[in-house]
Amino acid sequence: MCFVGKYANWKRVDAVLRAAKLYQAALEQKGKSVATLMIGTGPLEAHKEYETLLHDLGIQDHTFLVGPHQHNVLAQLFDISDVGQ
Repeated sequence: MCFVGKYANWKRVDAVLRAAKLYQAALEQKGKSVATLMIGTGPLEAHKEYETLLHDLGIQDHTFLVGPHQHNVLAQLFDISDVGQ
């Protein structure tokens, strides 16, 4: 799963992270795994908030806040992703 956007509350990044917990758990029960890439930028406070949330949800091993990337890199990430948001 690949999310690209600003780390902002109105983008509902928290909802994406909560959904990641659900689909990661469902796939784990089937013996599969998935990585969630959160690509974007925003205020340092927002980055810290979402970093804390993914640790609180216990998804830090499969969910990554990777920061901003150029369009050519985004195109490659979307190309290898099964789901994009």
